[in-house]
Amino acid sequence: MSNPDPIVVINDVLPDVETDSGQRLGHLLKVLRELGHPVTFIARDSKKQEALGLSQQGISLYAGDSERLPALGKDGGSFSWSLGAVLAEKQFSAAILLQNFRCGISIPEHYLNAIRRSSPQARVLVLNDALHGKSARRRFEITQQLEHHEVAEDRVARAWEAFHRADLVLVRNANDEAWLRQSNPTIETAVITPWFEGKAHDRGWKERHAIRLTIDLAQSGDVDGFGWFLEKVWPKICRESSDLELWVAGADKLPLESRQKLARVKWLEAKNLEQSTAKAGIYVAPLRFGRIPDSLAPAGGIFRAA
Repeated sequence: MSNPDPIVVINDVLPDVETDSGQRLGHLLKVLRELGHPVTFIARDSKKQEALGLSQQGISLYAGDSERLPALGKDGGSFSWSLGAVLAEKQFSAAILLQNFRCGISIPEHYLNAIRRSSPQARVLVLNDALHGKSARRRFEITQQLEHHEVAEDRVARAWEAFHRADLVLVRNANDEAWLRQSNPTIETAVITPWFEGKAHDRGWKERHAIRLTIDLAQSGDVDGFGWFLEKVWPKICRESSDLELWVAGADKLPLESRQKLARVKWLEAKNLEQSTAKAGIYVAPLRFGRIPDSLAPAGGIFRAA
């Protein structure tokens, strides 16, 4: 690539290989490097030291933003770099800001003004992989709790402020993109499809006779989605297929009496989860609100979120 554009990616922490979001972020950085872009990665917090081999990939790394950590109630320490100096030195063409609300102040809220001020030439891209405000509103629809309503409205307002100010909003799937464009056609959007390492399996598609459903009964959205699946979907599958079983993971707290009422259902224990992932042919997770777990995708199933 001739004259590749220098890009800065900013997140709360360094990519964590143990999490789905960390794996997705690590892959994004890898792809940017493979395309020839000089990449700089900034982690606002330095508490996570493992960085998925970023230095070996030729990625410049800055961790621990001493100017911004105090706003989160954390010790800024005595780090040897500052955002202003990095922006002035690198002259980035684009800045990718990951948006979530786990740490109080989101990355766009903490960095967008400084980037506009110090690097007016840089295009600002906000990467949102979950549409947290939309998910929070779904939760309120289910629970009808005032606190959930307040959280939803707060996240929606803050997310959209960043979307309006960004040059481009990046999302994970076409459904999220369609929702954004329907909500505001003036927003520029693009989709970054999740990517997963493929794995070889000793079973072909025809040899897999199970549907694995993963739930978390501590989440009201999962309870709602599980009930809908059992009432509306599973009976139709049973009528159409005589050999498919439903394997349920995460329902340990469901009373035994309730379990025994369901036909052709196998209740998975923790020790059987990995084996069942390889043997199942279709994978299902409630999507009333929240996200489908990416960790199931390498097993070879197909996800369709409606």
